Amino acid sequence: MRTPHVPLAAGLLTLALLLAGGAAATAASAPLQPSSTAPGSGRVGTTDHILTTVWTAVGQVQSGRIYVYRSLNSGKTWQSYFVTSDATHGGGVASLTLDFANRSDGWLLVMGSPGVGNAPWAIFHTVNGGATWTREPAQGSPFVRGDGQAQIHFTTDETGYIDTLIPMYSPMRVYVWVTHNAGLDWTEHYFTLPSSEPFSGQVTAPKFTTARAGTLEVVPADGGAPLTYATTDGGAVWLPIH
Repeated sequence: MRTPHVPLAAGLLTLALLLAGGAAATAASAPLQPSSTAPGSGRVGTTDHILTTVWTAVGQVQSGRIYVYRSLNSGKTWQSYFVTSDATHGGGVASLTLDFANRSDGWLLVMGSPGVGNAPWAIFHTVNGGATWTREPAQGSPFVRGDGQAQIHFTTDETGYIDTLIPMYSPMRVYVWVTHNAGLDWTEHYFTLPSSEPFSGQVTAPKFTTARAGTLEVVPADGGAPLTYATTDGGAVWLPIH
């Protein structure tokens, strides 16, 4: 089961946990309950869980340093693992998205601060439940972004998706990248939103009911009804559901 991306509250884990330097075991006094990041905390976070195993990634906005914290007992105790000291090579950390296909295989998508129509990005992969992380070369896509937000979701330990809304085009585009080799290579697809739709918002991670059939939602920032799109070919073509 996947918990949607949310910022991590600064007070959920102890200060020692958030600032720990290295893969040392650390206990947290409260279960994981992500909520809004406190202003000025300088951190962003994201979480995922499978049954009683919970993972939380915490990134320092300015430095780009990232740790992943894992609990095997629903958040009663935690262990910290160092991911990187500079995820985006000077671009900081604007957002994180974490997704585990099972208790071993997980991916962390890091988006840096956006520039003019793009943002630095990085993908990290673990095959041992989060204990160690490797930066993926991620060939096949520039991951051009407009706002520093994206979603990543893997349906198996090989097949995964990244999607994002690009507002700089007219009409605006939703991009979907697909991998079938655990994130080493990605294929780019996109569809356009209705030209009459002035839009700002986010795209949800794709949800698949079979290997080829899935849906995603484009969620307006103003709280309006989401736009739902479906694919029947594994993510290459997306059509609106009316």
